[in-house]
Parts: sequence; C-alpha cells; structure tokens
Amino acid sequence: MNKDLIETPRFNFFIGDEVLLKGKIVGFDVDENKCVENVVRLEYGQTLNVPNNNIYIADDIVDKSKIKVVVPQFVADWYEENKDSFEFNVWDWIAFRDEAKKSENREFNNWINNSRENPIQTLVNMHQFGYEVEEEKRYIVSLIDEPQPVKVPQFVAEHIEHSKEIGRDLQDAMNSSLINKQVDQWLYTKNNMETFARAWLDGYEVEKEKRYTVVMKATKQPLYYNAMDKKLFFSMGGLATKFTRKQLEEAGVGWVFDCPGIEIEEVE
Repeated sequence: MNKDLIETPRFNFFIGDEVLLKGKIVGFDVDENKCVENVVRLEYGQTLNVPNNNIYIADDIVDKSKIKVVVPQFVADWYEENKDSFEFNVWDWIAFRDEAKKSENREFNNWINNSRENPIQTLVNMHQFGYEVEEEKRYIVSLIDEPQPVKVPQFVAEHIEHSKEIGRDLQDAMNSSLINKQVDQWLYTKNNMETFARAWLDGYEVEKEKRYTVVMKATKQPLYYNAMDKKLFFSMGGLATKFTRKQLEEAGVGWVFDCPGIEIEEVE
C-alpha cells in the first residue's frame, strides 16, 4: 500500500454521507443508452462521467460571500506565500516542519495550533472562496500621571530659554547671583520655585500678560502712549493706554509700581 496515501491528511466521512465533489466539466460522453453525460475532472485528476441530474453549479448552491473568512494579517501573509502548493504546504507545516522553523513565524504557529480557531477549515475556505483581512484594533494610549505644562510669565519663559541656550542647568538657572532681579523676585514668591522647576523639566505655557492703566492720583491724568509720535505722557483728555509691566519697564517708567502718588489698576 502506498505509504504517502495513508499519511495524506483528509476529513473524516462516514458511509451513507451525502457529499458533493468539486470538479470541472471538461467534455461530454455518450453512455451505452445513448444518453449524453458530462465528463468531470476532479481536483486531484480523476475523471468521472456524470449525468446532468447529478450535477450542480457551485455558484447555485454555495453563497461564497458567507463562506469568505476574515483572518488576521499574519494568516493572510502565510497563505499568500504558500498558496501555490497549498495542500502540501499545510501538511508540511503540521507534520514535518521542525520547531526551529515554526518559531520563525510564532504568531502563525500559535494560531494554527489553536483548535478553537478551526485553523485548517479556515485555510481551506480561504483557498476555495477567498478571504478578507480583519481590521487591526487601534488604541489611544494616555499616561495616567502625564504632567501638564505649568503657566509662567513671559519674562520667566525668556529666562528659561536663555539659560538653556547658554548651557546652564536647573540649579544655576535658579541661582540669585546669576539671574536678573525680576526673575529672582518672582522665584521667591509663593510656590514659584516649584513651578519654575516643573516648567524647566516638563514644559510650560506662557500666561497671558496682565495689563494695567497708570493714573496720577492728584490730577487723575492717565498715562498715554501716542503711537504716531512715539511719545509717552500723562493725558489731559482722559485717554488711557493699557500697558504690560514689561512695556512700562522698557519705557523707563517701571518706577510707577512703587510710587505712592500713582494709582495702578489691573484691567482686562
């Protein structure tokens, strides 16, 4: 007996089962009763003479769209690499492929050894009716304790960037002898040293600068900047400019914040 035939994998059927054979009509023949029969060649090469009433067109009895399977990408990749000698390659993988070779495609090997997936039937359906690749799941990953950027004034942001550009470390960037008075005063207010360290390490956002109106208490004259003439003066007409602290300091009038004769009002 041919040993190869004994070891060829096959599905289990029982005597009395009604079955359909897959083949292709390759010609016609006339039987002894002068009836025309179809000559059908089965997939493995044998030919049979079959009368019309025993032949069914595959598309009439099989809804291929219902049999078409959806498989992971790694299964589709294996099938495309092995479909030309499909039956042999399936059997070779199961019966003869050594573990070292299987470990090179561990994901597929785990899948084909999982009986709950019906892997052999799935591969057969892929080969006969086609397949689709399942859409991979996508995930959004967020850190539970992801640090949020702190807000710092513009002058602090400028100090951080300048300190990093010239190669200072965090400790030097907070050293009173190496930084300007404005940053130094800010650092030692409330919890700003911690805020500065977080801004240095985790990033920051620049907070919207506060704006102020400056009014002389005795005369009620507001400070005004004439953009056309580029002049700064206390207005007689009640026109008031909204200044940032930085603008006032750059204009040389930062002293207004410490002058008892000046009224400073924070505005939107």
